[in-house]
Amino acid sequence: MDASLNRSNLFSQKLRLIKGVSCRGKNGGYFPIFLRDIIPEGRLNFPIFIKTIEGPENTVRYLPLYNTDEIFQQNWLIRLQQMQIERLYCREEDLEQVIDYLNNYLTLLESQGPAAMQKKMMVLFDHLGLTLHQAYENLHLGRYAKAAVRQMDRILDELEKNQPVLNTLWQLLLHDYSLYNHAVNVFMLSMTFMVHLRKKRDENRGMGIAALFHDVGMTRVPDEILFASRPLTVDDWRQIRKHPQASYDILHKFPFIPLDALRLSLEHHENPDGSGYPQGLRLSRQHPNTPILRLLDSYAAMVAARPYRPAYSAFAAVKTLQEQAGPGGHIFDQRLLIKFIKVLSI
Repeated sequence: MDASLNRSNLFSQKLRLIKGVSCRGKNGGYFPIFLRDIIPEGRLNFPIFIKTIEGPENTVRYLPLYNTDEIFQQNWLIRLQQMQIERLYCREEDLEQVIDYLNNYLTLLESQGPAAMQKKMMVLFDHLGLTLHQAYENLHLGRYAKAAVRQMDRILDELEKNQPVLNTLWQLLLHDYSLYNHAVNVFMLSMTFMVHLRKKRDENRGMGIAALFHDVGMTRVPDEILFASRPLTVDDWRQIRKHPQASYDILHKFPFIPLDALRLSLEHHENPDGSGYPQGLRLSRQHPNTPILRLLDSYAAMVAARPYRPAYSAFAAVKTLQEQAGPGGHIFDQRLLIKFIKVLSI
């Protein structure tokens, strides 16, 4: 089927679309590109697809919606918005072209000044997500991780200069689970919280890098465990509990990762009472910002959908964080939690 016919069938509502988020692992070589990232009346140097289900077996198919020899018309965007379609899809093999396209869009938004700030932040985060995917999938190539850090620095600059854009970040939380989506969510939450707490630049940067890469060790955990729809076994949990050390082992090879970020990535599952892992450190022996990363990592995990459960609401996630306790008391720093609740209410 060609793109023109698919568009006609889409707009006449003859196709059964999958609009929601996915929590069942990888999208078969396709990755979301948000409608907000497409420049109207422009040309894209990569094809665009829609995600459909067909037949009695509800087979998932990605159908071409846009070919590279076309102009992406404004009225297509309007129709897609009216149909409440927020995301289209690109092929994994085209991710480099998509990232280049977003770079060009950011340059265009830069030229529009403060009026485009909110839009710019959205595109920056979407760009970061795709760059981070490349880093997670190519950890042997430090250039992708370095590119993600550069993108992080751009975002941190904007947040520190323009604190009102913090309110934009809540619109950007990704509710479909993948390692890199989770990392982007933890990064968004941590930067919002750290700037709110008026932390110093070096602390913000160390936390931001740790947030982006704290779970890279999970790339050594098999997909059948990461995306399991069954209860995890004791052996599954044994493998998962190795990931903070694995993250440290991967990251310490990169000279551009600061020591604070290395330590935070190693400690992000430590608890105040010493019941965490991998070192069982009590609060007094942890990095001062470890409790922040521990809290935000858990919150981000709860508000994303998983194969075995729907996403928690913000209220349910906070209530769970308040109630969870280890052998020696609360798992999460309750004073930090109160401050975080204030940020959520902004």
